[in-house]
Order: sequence, then C-alpha cells, then structure tokens
Amino acid sequence: MTRPIATILAITLSPWLLASSVSATPIDYDESVSGDLSGHTFQAASGVNRFRGTINQTIDRIDAGNNQNDLEIFTLELAPGLEIVDLTFDTTLESVSGWAFVAADFVFQEGSTQVARDFDLVFGVPTFTLTDVPPIFPYVEDSYRFVVSTVGNAPASVNVVEYDWEITATVTGSPAPEPSTALLLATGLGGLAMQRKRLH
Repeated sequence: MTRPIATILAITLSPWLLASSVSATPIDYDESVSGDLSGHTFQAASGVNRFRGTINQTIDRIDAGNNQNDLEIFTLELAPGLEIVDLTFDTTLESVSGWAFVAADFVFQEGSTQVARDFDLVFGVPTFTLTDVPPIFPYVEDSYRFVVSTVGNAPASVNVVEYDWEITATVTGSPAPEPSTALLLATGLGGLAMQRKRLH
C-alpha cells in the first residue's frame, strides 16, 4: 500500500475505529452515593443498567402539613441499535408503622404512554386490587420514563414507611454510528478510490 493511500485510510477509519473500540459502561446509579435521582436523564448502554434509591412516605392525618409524598421520576434514553430485553423491579422494607399495607408502584412509560406497571408488595395484605401490566419486549429506540411511588392503606393517625427500591434494565445491541461518522467514512473511501484510480 502506498503512503498516500495508507494516510487516507488511516484518517478515514480512525473515528470509526475509535467509536467502535469505546464501549459505554452500563449505568449503576445509587441515590445514597450520587444524590437524588428525580429529574435525571440517562443514556442506556448495552448490559444491565441499574438504579437504586429509597422512598420515605408519610401520611399524617393529624398534621397534614407533615405529609411526605415521596416519588422518583427519571428518564432512560435508548439510542438506535439498542433495545431493552428485560426489566426487574424489587423492594426491601426498612421500617413501617401505621400502614395496613404498602406497595411500591413502578410505572414504565414510552414517551408519555404507560407500557408496563408492576406493584411490588412491601408490607401487609392488599385491601384493594393491584393489577400489574406486564412489559412486552423488546423496547427499541425511544425515550422511556420510570416512575416509582407508593400505594396502600394508611388508616392510622400517623403512617410512615421507608423502603429501598431497585430497577434494572437489561439492554442488548450496539449503538448505530452517528450520521456524521458514516458520512466521513463514505467521503474518505471515495477519496481512497480516486487515489487508487490515479495510481493505476
């Protein structure tokens, strides 16, 4: 290979090879380490993307000003070439008082449309029906929103619950190259072809 051709090839392919060699790390976000999760937007990566946090919910029937409606809302962006193939929702009870029952309410939305819902019983026996909406995989390129909140029966004067929650989103595939990278590759290969033509 002559030096001009080798130079053109190196310049052309370097962004493509660099993008291919750098694989994004799956998300591992813990509120106890990185702060409140609500309002954040994340870029999904291939692998198991994990989110963890804590809900503290208080319903005070004596002092309504002491009520605490704790919830989490965050967004996961899925690039072209990636797809979500599995979701899990789990909770661990830390403390509870007053509640007859408590369930974590996990809502998964595509854009603003609910596409899955999972009620995970945290404490007690439900006094009304909790109906799950199972996910239908895979989920492809789009913006997805997670909402974590609490439902239950709180008959006491003061009802307090604290529980840890965890969501995992398993993503497969490889992100498609940016259009600008593909254009650069095509342009470079075109130049390479012209250089070869001149040399023959």
